[in-house]
Amino acid sequence: MAGRHETWRTKPELWRKLRPVVRALRNQPTRAEAVLWQYLRRDRLGVRFRRQHALDRYIVDFYASECQLAIEVDGDVHDTQRESDAVREQHLARLGIHMLRFRNDEVLDNPAQVIAAIEARIAEFKQSPSDPTNAPSLPSGEGVGGRNPDNAKAGRGFNPAG
Repeated sequence: MAGRHETWRTKPELWRKLRPVVRALRNQPTRAEAVLWQYLRRDRLGVRFRRQHALDRYIVDFYASECQLAIEVDGDVHDTQRESDAVREQHLARLGIHMLRFRNDEVLDNPAQVIAAIEARIAEFKQSPSDPTNAPSLPSGEGVGGRNPDNAKAGRGFNPAG
């Protein structure tokens, strides 16, 4: 399995440039990132997530290597950079990394539905762990709105403190 990850590992010379950026992003999360982190940290969803993780030449908000899942929490700035977001997402998809995107207001206004969508993606991976590239991800930019409302049941009552 380690060989598969070599394709997206950040090269040392690039990591030297990205490292201070990653640290700054970790130290100054947006409010939505901070809220979502409380649900993702300490393996609360059954997989380990990292914050502001470098994948090849990109930094993603959250990443779980076990199921090759990247999560982005998008603010208004992403409305003006849809093309570059699409290029980034396609590049990561070629590396076998699945992307879920949520808007800040989705995370802040309905975290249970966001967590349910993440849990559904993790469950899809766990059903076919030998080939995580077969599991579908949300279409770009759809957030939880593109998910089956029945999936939201799994996230009800989730307590990030517990």
